[in-house]
Amino acid sequence: MNIVVNLNKQLEGYTFSLSPRERARIKEKFPDANPVASIFVNFDVKGDFEEKFGSIKKYLFPFLSGLDEQTASELEVELVDSATQQKVEA
Repeated sequence: MNIVVNLNKQLEGYTFSLSPRERARIKEKFPDANPVASIFVNFDVKGDFEEKFGSIKKYLFPFLSGLDEQTASELEVELVDSATQQKVEA
């Protein structure tokens, strides 16, 4: 299952979000999941975190999707810049 996470760069950080369609797909496949609409991460937090632990995506997606770490790690997650609609690495 491929899940698209929208990435929106703002003045002080990034907002990672799931569209209503993506949240519905997650709930359909995993009825016990409780996906949230968005998570904001400040630039400083993201930079410091990634220096110590690597990509923030693998840590954020379980919170965003409402899935446990194991299940979330088995899904394909694609980050898409909301402004350009281009796939991005994070």
